[in-house]
Amino acid sequence: MQNLPAPATSPEPRARGPNRNGWTAARQAAFIEALGLTTSVKAAAERVGMTPQSAFWLRRQAGAEQFSEDWDAALAIAWEQVEATALDRVLNGETLTFEQEGSRFTRHRPCAPSLLIHMIGRAVLAREKAEVLRRQPDPDKVDEFRREIRRLAATNLENRLKSENHENLKPDETISD
Repeated sequence: MQNLPAPATSPEPRARGPNRNGWTAARQAAFIEALGLTTSVKAAAERVGMTPQSAFWLRRQAGAEQFSEDWDAALAIAWEQVEATALDRVLNGETLTFEQEGSRFTRHRPCAPSLLIHMIGRAVLAREKAEVLRRQPDPDKVDEFRREIRRLAATNLENRLKSENHENLKPDETISD
């Protein structure tokens, strides 16, 4: 199994007021390691004594960008291992050795190709999800976009009022018939 790189998590992000969320730098690193081993947010959170909801909360916080990047990297590495294991099982099957009534038996069990199809489908979805999460909009661009929408709306209202021959009304006045 491939070793995960040491997480580069930054110090825990600060919420408003004192940090009482429990996500210390050491806990973040342990979570990332567990996530890479299990590919399960729930299992990783439980291993460090936290909830999955709090892990997702932390991931969205300003100042937790490195935690989010480490999260994505851990899942990407883990899914590469899952894909490799699934491919190995499809190509080579699985050999089981067991004992029964004092005798040792070895049984080779071929694996269905549907396993490969299923696991690759999951891996593709996981990668797509990670890509979507990486493409979160820049808050400054969102604010700029909102300002532009407001400007256009105000311009549109002014033009509409002028076209209705109500040039003497101001944009914040109401029209009554």
